[in-house]
Amino acid sequence: MGGFDWNWAEARNEYETALKINPNYLAARQYYAINLATQGNFDGMFENARKCLEIDPLLPVINANLAWFYYLARQYENAEEQARLTIEIEPNHFSAHWVLGITYGQQKRFEESIKTLQNAADASGNRPFVVADLARILADAKQKAEARKILKRLGEAAKENYICPLNHAKIHLGLGENDKVFEWLEKGFAERAVRMPTLLIDPQFDALRGDQRFRALLEKTGVKDNFTA
Repeated sequence: MGGFDWNWAEARNEYETALKINPNYLAARQYYAINLATQGNFDGMFENARKCLEIDPLLPVINANLAWFYYLARQYENAEEQARLTIEIEPNHFSAHWVLGITYGQQKRFEESIKTLQNAADASGNRPFVVADLARILADAKQKAEARKILKRLGEAAKENYICPLNHAKIHLGLGENDKVFEWLEKGFAERAVRMPTLLIDPQFDALRGDQRFRALLEKTGVKDNFTA
């Protein structure tokens, strides 16, 4: 109901019911936290993320997700600290390297970002969403030729395997090709892409929040935006 139907209120009720039955159900707490984030309730997001840590403080995925939540909340110092802590727990946890890399990117620390995202791509087996963020940061760092090489490789891979349209949107964002960004975002919307709601609250899209096309996507998905000036 949340991930595919974008029925946020009904999904939230189901998570709350599950947590009444078992307050230690980590998966429900994590998805509940994401649901709250898409509705602009970052306090609730952090409350559930921290309860997960109380339940299992050394579980890498829980720690990496908290780093990601800090990133989504634009708390970059906390995101960096939490991602580094996760890497201490599990050095090859690709998600922690990914969050650290995109956090560096938001801080314009491009050399560190590119190196870290390359590590994340390697550790993840070149998962498309990680590789797309690497290409986006390469473009931001004025290495557009390298970014376009990755974009071309994703296009070739899409001929044989499913590649989420949102990955193309992220690369075009780095390249400054906003019309193509929205073209691919609309494709992601049409496919009910799982990452669509959280991408709409991702800081990488802050520069587009004033665009009516972005506002329309927020309205169609039911995602609440706390970050438009």
